Amino acid sequence: MCIAKRMILCFLLIIATCLYSSCVKEYYYYGDADYHNSSNTDNNNSTGKISVNFSATIEDAITATRASGWPEPLPKGCYVNIYVYNVGDYPGDGNYIYMGVYRATRDGYISPQGNTMMLEKGLYNFYATSAYNFDQPKGPQFNNTTGIATDLYNGIDYLWWKDENVLVSKYDQTISILFSRCCAKLTFEMEAAYNHTLNSVTHFDITTSTPSECRFSLRTGKITPSTTVTTSKQMCDINGTEASVVILPLDTWKNLTATIYATVDNKGNWYTLSVPHKYSDIYRAGYEYEYELKFNGTSVN
Repeated sequence: MCIAKRMILCFLLIIATCLYSSCVKEYYYYGDADYHNSSNTDNNNSTGKISVNFSATIEDAITATRASGWPEPLPKGCYVNIYVYNVGDYPGDGNYIYMGVYRATRDGYISPQGNTMMLEKGLYNFYATSAYNFDQPKGPQFNNTTGIATDLYNGIDYLWWKDENVLVSKYDQTISILFSRCCAKLTFEMEAAYNHTLNSVTHFDITTSTPSECRFSLRTGKITPSTTVTTSKQMCDINGTEASVVILPLDTWKNLTATIYATVDNKGNWYTLSVPHKYSDIYRAGYEYEYELKFNGTSVN
């Protein structure tokens, strides 16, 4: 082979190696430090299986004004489902090689509810979901053939994460999970109108998305929006003068309807509220929509 051809071949090999390396993600654990995209290798663990651990945080919800805060640790008690695929396989295209149920033993740290994940050295695609609520240990049930879940509910703050082309090569690796939010949140700040007193709010329910119309993709983390509003109501969480609810994504021009029982000026009364679209016709995943309500004893606005 002539010198020119050898030089061209070597140049192409160098380019191919660089492109491959730029796609590979490596996580190594040294004490409390987490290093991403490290180039270190460990010949002592070139054979056998490697234990893989996880930490977990959640992206802050985005308000309708697009302001967001720092990620927060996954709270103690939350369950997480972690799915592992070989590189080249994805939810809906192939079967996962591992699925484990985890739970946060303390804020930000999750432990398996069984054996520690052990993987051969190699490249993998990781996915995780959480129903956030402590009483939902298994979260959405994804079909292993389609990678789609249909058993969804309003009132559950579904979380999702993926990281692909991750190199498992170091003993006792820790992989950082950063969950994104898959649902929308409505928050109602309540107060008395001028010259009135809001004593308490003891009931707040609202119409929501139609769950049977929604599909949750494990590969993309997207929940297809419902296009119709339910006739049944979802109870909101009430914390003093604030009420909030998490709903599945919703795409409709129809206003939601809330029913509230509040005591104003020491007199209890039922209120019906038509909740308008403030910013668009879609309640988008990962967004929080804020409303301010004022009670005057006969109506709420």
